[in-house]
Amino acid sequence: KLRPQDYLETLIKSKSDKGRDVLVCPQCGKENPKDKNFCVWCSVPLKDSLMTDTVKRFHADQEAQKEFEALKEKMVEMEKVMKVMVQLPGFKKLVEKAADLSSE
Repeated sequence: KLRPQDYLETLIKSKSDKGRDVLVCPQCGKENPKDKNFCVWCSVPLKDSLMTDTVKRFHADQEAQKEFEALKEKMVEMEKVMKVMVQLPGFKKLVEKAADLSSE
């Protein structure tokens, strides 16, 4: 089994002007080779896992569903209001006048 110290040579800046190809551990703050999924020092995951991404999408879907349900409720209320408004005397003329004004 390789020790963290064995990975140090990959962290040293090459003689070319390329930057170091490293990931910084979110827990211990130490640098790790970019190709590693876990910190070679403390074993914390360095990259978002597929599970984390799935959980984020799930929560986003739940929020979208809540917003959708709220909009559906508003639409039902609007339909009720419109049904009452259509029966008011003069409503048809008012709508026609508004349509004429908007086309000018």
